[in-house]
Amino acid sequence: MLTAIDLAPGGPQDPFRDKKLSLPKYEVPDPNQEYRVPLTCGQDIGWWQPKNSSIKPEDTLPWIKVPRYPLMRSPMTKFIDYMAVTDPLFSLF
Repeated sequence: MLTAIDLAPGGPQDPFRDKKLSLPKYEVPDPNQEYRVPLTCGQDIGWWQPKNSSIKPEDTLPWIKVPRYPLMRSPMTKFIDYMAVTDPLFSLF
């Protein structure tokens, strides 16, 4: 038997939608996530793997791992910090 609530906009499915929205979302890995083995048979082609599976690919193929040199503090940050210490009235704007 249909009631006025069932015929209202949204109808009886609203509680189900609310429950679905309240459930925790599972994070899908980013496309750039690093996998050690191919996930599907279609990825076997072109996948760089050493013959011995106990050895990391980075050890056998050093070009895979790229050295990174992050800047701990940019020159602009150093300037702002220096000016804040030396001049108490200093403002960027």
